[in-house]
Amino acid sequence: MTVAAMVEMTETRLVQLESDVDRLSSDVADLKTDVREMRKDLGGLRDDMRKEFAELHKELAANSRAIIRGDLVNRLWMLLMCAAMLGVVARGLHWL
Repeated sequence: MTVAAMVEMTETRLVQLESDVDRLSSDVADLKTDVREMRKDLGGLRDDMRKEFAELHKELAANSRAIIRGDLVNRLWMLLMCAAMLGVVARGLHWL
């Protein structure tokens, strides 16, 4: 193989490598723009999620108050029913 043939083969390989590098750099640039767009979309999604969780937290807080109140009402009714049953038993055993 002569020196001229080796130089020509090296030049063709360099040209091919340069075209591959150009293609890769354009692909990387496209990926960067895609990542930027995704970050924008995710930023909006993050804000929406925070709003939804805040609303859910408020709803759960309101429901927990209703649950606590309902529990207190149930305890009061149970106390009154027990007192009524004790009154019936006391009357039946002639304690009253």
